[in-house]
Amino acid sequence: MTMLDVAWAPDLIEAAVLEALRDRPEERALHRERDAIYEIADPQAQDAAFAHVHASWFRRLGLATPLEDALGELPLIAGRCARALVVRALAPRDEIADLLMASPARPTLAIRVRPETLGHAERARAFLRRELTHVADMLDPAFGYSARVDAGAAREALLRARYRVLWDVSVDGRLARRGHGSPDARARRWHEFRRTFAELADATATTFVRVWSEDRVTHAELLALASGARRPECPLCRLPSRDPDGVASLVPAVVDAVRADFPSWTPEAGVCRRCAELYEARVLTPAGRSREENER
Repeated sequence: MTMLDVAWAPDLIEAAVLEALRDRPEERALHRERDAIYEIADPQAQDAAFAHVHASWFRRLGLATPLEDALGELPLIAGRCARALVVRALAPRDEIADLLMASPARPTLAIRVRPETLGHAERARAFLRRELTHVADMLDPAFGYSARVDAGAAREALLRARYRVLWDVSVDGRLARRGHGSPDARARRWHEFRRTFAELADATATTFVRVWSEDRVTHAELLALASGARRPECPLCRLPSRDPDGVASLVPAVVDAVRADFPSWTPEAGVCRRCAELYEARVLTPAGRSREENER
């Protein structure tokens, strides 16, 4: 098996060791070793001694084992990455594994994790398996990952958020079939999926099961689902709408007014209720008619 060179940030090592030993009998031994270091006068020698003690306890406690196990289960990462960097995350939202690209060189695996996660083996193993499965997808040519999303800024943010929900469902589904998923993973992902894709209505459960159950899903498929699952847009205001086909009640004068502003629009394209009401007010009410006449 190809081994990956892993560099751990010293501050993460220290904090993870302190977390792992919290309220354990061995905690006193660590503090005795640390207290003795304060007797060293030279600041550089003192820093080196602290680093040595923390690294020794880090190895003794097996705090690197969850990462080694996760990498062993996903050999594609070691085969395609040049090295790995593991640094400290400050908050749960900052915890992630990603790739640092340096073309034409091989990418670097970058992991941000909190000491509170790394100091508890099962918690660390669950986090790393999930994040590294995402990374393996990014490196797998069959998945076809691309960081590029062709959309406007607001739409891109929405699309990326929906894509991430779908990708998380796919990853957790695969981990569950390998026997590595948490007992509540499916329920949590289903709650998130149902909230994000409520507009799928009766197809919500079917789509969720499809994404959860697929062993081989591609970036393009997830992106298509993320794009197609959005509420349809009103062709006039371009905002998501539940009823972009609400033109049946529009009288000819309102249809003509819409066409005057949007020459390429046809009734078949639909219009949201808000736009319909605005045009009705503009054309059919006395104030609206007066304004139209003045504008002419």
